[in-house]
Amino acid sequence: MVYTSDIEIQSKKRTEVINVTTFVEKKLEESRISDGIACLFSGHTSAAIYLGIDDKWVAEDFVDFTNSLVPNKPDLKHNIYGGKNADSHLKSILLGNSITLPITGSRVDLGSWQGIFFAEFSGPRERKINIKIIGE
Repeated sequence: MVYTSDIEIQSKKRTEVINVTTFVEKKLEESRISDGIACLFSGHTSAAIYLGIDDKWVAEDFVDFTNSLVPNKPDLKHNIYGGKNADSHLKSILLGNSITLPITGSRVDLGSWQGIFFAEFSGPRERKINIKIIGE
């Protein structure tokens, strides 16, 4: 069985971490799939999806870390010749746009402290995550 759906998100800040775990769990419940895999994909080139700990301080540290790792310098070529968000695209490349998760017993198999997060790097914007759940 294959279930496909979208999760819609509205970011509120330029750089923001949004916990989407409950959205994924709701989609899993709708799918009625008890064992298989779930693939989450963001088709946005200035955002990312990752697994992490649900802790507001880690989220703030993550934002600070990514901003220090890839600052939005005016001399970045995309900022000169294209847009004003070159850092957003580079952060997305580094972190990635998809994750695959095991599904066991109608639950997402996450570690004890893990959650599923959407990282916004060029907001505020309306965003969409595609979820495909495959299994039985």
